[in-house]
Amino acid sequence: MQGSLSGPDFARSYTRLEQAVSQSLKDGKDSSVLRQALGSGQRWPVGVLHPSDMARLSTHSQTVWLSDDTLIKQLAHRQGQAVALEDYWRVQQVLEQPELILAERDLHLKFVRQHGRWWAAVVKVTRDGKENWLQSFYPTSDKEVSRIRKSSRLIWEK
Repeated sequence: MQGSLSGPDFARSYTRLEQAVSQSLKDGKDSSVLRQALGSGQRWPVGVLHPSDMARLSTHSQTVWLSDDTLIKQLAHRQGQAVALEDYWRVQQVLEQPELILAERDLHLKFVRQHGRWWAAVVKVTRDGKENWLQSFYPTSDKEVSRIRKSSRLIWEK
């Protein structure tokens, strides 16, 4: 997965969307307008699920996809959270080496701590179980992990 995320296609798309979102926000446009204007239905593989996680999520697919729509939302709403182009390779690490897995609604959150910092990857499965989508990816704090833990169902803990 790291190869597809560190390659030129993803880098070009990320940079183009990052610049367009930044300019559009400066122009006062909201994220729903941005998503309609900038989204093209493009997607990138960002992770592969372990068979045990496939069973937990009731999915038939190992691949976790990132859509351009989600990337636009992330760029618009997660400004200042320091999720850069080169951070997206961490998604696979979070999926492979979680310290904590929580279920919040139908979404599953996985957390991994690296170098004293928590990273969260939220994966959602389509109703038919044929596709998995990264809904959100972000660094977070001990305090936020504790808050989410209180409102979620524990699935697994290291």
